[in-house]
Amino acid sequence: MSLELPSRIAVHHSTVFEHGYGTSCCTMLTRLCPCDNRDQRLLSFSISTTPAATPIACDDSFGNRCHLFNICRATSHVHVNASSIVQTLKLPSPHELQAMTSWEELHREAGPGRFWHFLAPSKLVKPSKLLNAFIDQHGLSQKPDPFAALRGACSKLHAVLEYSPGATSVDTTASGILQAGKGVCQDFAHLMLALGRRWGVPGRYVSGYMHEHAPPPHHSVSELASHAWAEFWFPGHGWIGFDPTNDTVVDHRFVKVATGRDYTDAAPTRGVVLGGEFGTMRVNVRMESLVECETPPGSDGYNAPMDSLPWPVSNKDLPSNTSHDQ
Repeated sequence: MSLELPSRIAVHHSTVFEHGYGTSCCTMLTRLCPCDNRDQRLLSFSISTTPAATPIACDDSFGNRCHLFNICRATSHVHVNASSIVQTLKLPSPHELQAMTSWEELHREAGPGRFWHFLAPSKLVKPSKLLNAFIDQHGLSQKPDPFAALRGACSKLHAVLEYSPGATSVDTTASGILQAGKGVCQDFAHLMLALGRRWGVPGRYVSGYMHEHAPPPHHSVSELASHAWAEFWFPGHGWIGFDPTNDTVVDHRFVKVATGRDYTDAAPTRGVVLGGEFGTMRVNVRMESLVECETPPGSDGYNAPMDSLPWPVSNKDLPSNTSHDQ
């Protein structure tokens, strides 16, 4: 199958943390650099902070490109600005993916142990009686092939769950969205993962962006600028994305940034601030299509080297007395 190249996509992600006066130090880990893999090509990336710091490029245990920085001075706010240009690929259509593997082949190739961390329960994605009741209530089943089962689950979640910003938090579990009956893209992805893993399909959480301007109910004008979905592994085809928020299979409109077992492994920003009167966060994402032949524009910020030496960094390596997640 040939893969066509659509227009390049530019992403500008701005995060402002307001802390008030009295802060003495800020340590932060960001996952804002898009992936460079079979689904997309990373053409340029830059990241800068105010107050100025020198972000250190590193990889976490899931292979996500991270940037770690420290600001050891009194400041009432921290501004992180990241800019990227990504060339996404036009992936195979859902029709091409139908019946591409059997349950027997998937279970044989996926285990035992090969994808244990994407099959085992995680902090926000666990089996539950609520999940079992949801499956029974809506007639979800392991259809003749894994792709059909997951595509059906994707459509069902889109149909029965209400998209409602503010109804949940970053700590809401898959069971939590079942109790609420509503949530945001992060919650939809967690529930999709809970269903897939229950059927024995390796599944991982993806954070990133979706570039599409469409009217409701697709929620993609502003809410989906920063987005989340689920990916599942299929023998011979690798990871295929499903977006229950928009009831679609992931294609060239999506820009992938980070993956993990759930949101806690792929949070765009995580860190601690010592001192301060309060803590608020504002995020703004702007995306635009670029002409195919355009030369990627430069950036005034720190240019993170793509080939810098990585070392493992995990969330537990950061202090946890005061945290900021987004």
